[in-house]
Formats: sequence, structure tokens, C-alpha cells
Amino acid sequence: MASTIALQKSELIDKAHASMEQVFVDQTWTLRQKLALTCRILFDAGHSSSLSGQVSARAVPNGTFYTQQFGLGLDEIRESNLVHVNEDLEVIDGRGMANPANRFHAWIYRHRADTHCIVHTHSPHVSALSMLETPLVVSPALRRLRIPVVLAWCAGRKRRR
Repeated sequence: MASTIALQKSELIDKAHASMEQVFVDQTWTLRQKLALTCRILFDAGHSSSLSGQVSARAVPNGTFYTQQFGLGLDEIRESNLVHVNEDLEVIDGRGMANPANRFHAWIYRHRADTHCIVHTHSPHVSALSMLETPLVVSPALRRLRIPVVLAWCAGRKRRR
């Protein structure tokens, strides 16, 4: 006989969270490994292997973060080729340099203490839609959910009216 059928939604959620904490115990991945895996997962999902898109994670000490080494695609990222940089993108640890486009990550980390990871990527579907040179409209469903959506226009492109 089902023992959870009469539980309230909040009780079911608490029970599910407790189960996940027991089953999904994974304290073995380092932050650098998680960041490298994130890049590889994005590539496997069809995100570009080119230089378009950066991934970073807040690091210690404050005012620093890990990101990809400039010139490597998402499919090439390993824990060993991530760079640890400060807000000026100066390398603290690692080889090479960070992508200069990562500068906005430093600004976000400085102004948003609640942000621990930034994924900026160009998904194949959005890249295809951008070629239409037609402004994208945020769905009313997303507006109701109050999900922050950022729509950008490529620099140098003339907007259609």
C-alpha cells in the first residue's frame, strides 16, 4: 500500500530532497573538474566548439574565477587547461590566458554575490534564429515565470525595423 499518497506537496518535496541527498552523494568532483565537465556537456549538447561562449566559476580568493584557456573549444576543456584569473584577467594559476570576452564575468561576480557560475554560450538554435535578423520575442509564459532572459544583438549588425 502506498505510504505517501496522503502527504502534502511540501512533505513530498522534503522527502524527495532527503532521498536525493542520500542517493546522489557526490562530493568527489572538484570545482575545476565540474567546470571542465560543464564545457564537455555543452559541447555534447551541440554548443559550438569555437571561441563563441565562455564558462566560468567563482573561485577563492574572492575576486577570482576559473575559466577556459583562450583558444580552446568547449570539447577541448580539461581540468588541467583551465586558468585561474583575477578581475583583470591576469592568470594566477595555469598556462595561457583567459578569453578577453570574460571581462563581463568579473563584473557579474563583483556585483552579484549570489552568482557562482556563468555559462555564456551560443546554442545552435539561437544562432540559427539570429541569422533571420529579426528581434526575438520573449514568450508570455517566460514573462509569467519571471525568468531572467537576456537577448543580445550582434555588434555591427543593422537592426531591421
